[in-house]
Amino acid sequence: MSKLPGSLTVVLLLPAIFCFAGCGDKESGPDRDVVVDNTVDTEPDVEQDGAPDSEQDGAPDLVPDATAAAISFEEVDFHGLEKLSDWGFELLTGDLNGNGRQDAVIISHQPVEEGTVWIYRNNGDFAFELRQRLEAGEGNDLLLLDINNDFALDLIFAHDWLPLDLFVNTGEGEFEFFAQSVGESTEIAFGDLDGDGDLDLMAGTTRSGGESTVWRNNGSFEFLEEMSGEIGLESEGPSANILSVDFNEDGLPDTFWGVWTYALVDGFPVIAYQNPDGTFEKGVLPQHASFNGIPADFNRDGHMDLLFLFSDATVPDSHPVLFLNDGDANFTTVNYEELGLPSSISSVAIPIDFNNDGFPELITYGYGRTNRLFRNTGGTHFEDITEESGFIVGDNVGYVLATSDLDNDGDIDIIAMDSHNFGDEEIHVLENTTTGKSWVKIKLTCDAPSQGSDMPMLLLHTSWFHLDSL
Repeated sequence: MSKLPGSLTVVLLLPAIFCFAGCGDKESGPDRDVVVDNTVDTEPDVEQDGAPDSEQDGAPDLVPDATAAAISFEEVDFHGLEKLSDWGFELLTGDLNGNGRQDAVIISHQPVEEGTVWIYRNNGDFAFELRQRLEAGEGNDLLLLDINNDFALDLIFAHDWLPLDLFVNTGEGEFEFFAQSVGESTEIAFGDLDGDGDLDLMAGTTRSGGESTVWRNNGSFEFLEEMSGEIGLESEGPSANILSVDFNEDGLPDTFWGVWTYALVDGFPVIAYQNPDGTFEKGVLPQHASFNGIPADFNRDGHMDLLFLFSDATVPDSHPVLFLNDGDANFTTVNYEELGLPSSISSVAIPIDFNNDGFPELITYGYGRTNRLFRNTGGTHFEDITEESGFIVGDNVGYVLATSDLDNDGDIDIIAMDSHNFGDEEIHVLENTTTGKSWVKIKLTCDAPSQGSDMPMLLLHTSWFHLDSL
């Protein structure tokens, strides 16, 4: 562990959870270089010579940041991105070729003659170039994830009735078909569930009578052996939402299963905590909630919370519910009236910090739903800023969204696409024009890739530091 001036702590850990950085042998590998690009737009909010008195007793008081910049967007001209078909899309972004720019992936949910997955390279200035078309059939869930620890994002594609497709990144942002494994899966997630240093697969389906399963990575990035019962993750039934998150902060990946009772369209969540021996013990939340859990540190205390957009799918106007985590996976419920979120808000949401104040905003979208942006005003309250922020695309209904820093200016931009012909059937790119907040960009470089347990993870813990001191 090393400490930089101003109490910015950088810790290198070894679990293969974030597979974007790492190199060499754990004992004799090459030195690791940390490159910090620091851009400061204005004076930071905290005085350099001291933090709040409450920091002496632990975490600082979490209060709304009155100086947080107002969030604003402007629609910009772009080049290259195209719709694949007239119905059913997903969008993903990620740096596919390692050049520091966020590329785009567009996926169709219906057959397309030229391929159902289109890969676009970001050439800068909001210009995209079609690089590859992949045929992966009709599908439901697609992830960008470095499955083979070579520092390049791979594509994993889940289908309703077909095995999983895995496409490996060549390192240049283009993909080769690698394997087809595991049975049907509507939702997928990955985590090192058996402690051997590679990422295992959690697969769920919403099909009536379907089961959720866990599959071991055999070291060659194939998933051929089911281990659900072996580690205590027997299926509770179909699952529509799966997460791998360390909720109790013991360094071991826990799991969340949004169990879907098909006949009632009524879900309930199951959290399973991993024990040191590799087995899992199931826990419960303090009250009933829907299947679709959204993890984020909403109140900026360093712990992963869970937000549900509706508490019960069978109840009309069911309201959102937020569970705050104390770091030991003890969850407390925030009063609904305090949240400021409307009932029956949407089916999907992205938590993302648009103004760099440390509190993630909430951007919502879904099938036939109005796209909306809610500003996080201090951890447990949100306000609707859809119109005043400029977050308006077409008629603002039924668009799927991807959020990423497309122009490398330190804030998060948006790609929006009419997914089901509810809107204007166009693609829109919104540039984040928010000003007045600081940002830091960190890039890790090394000479050789690493495999298994030698893969490090970078954890940044920031506490009231002054950016000018770095």
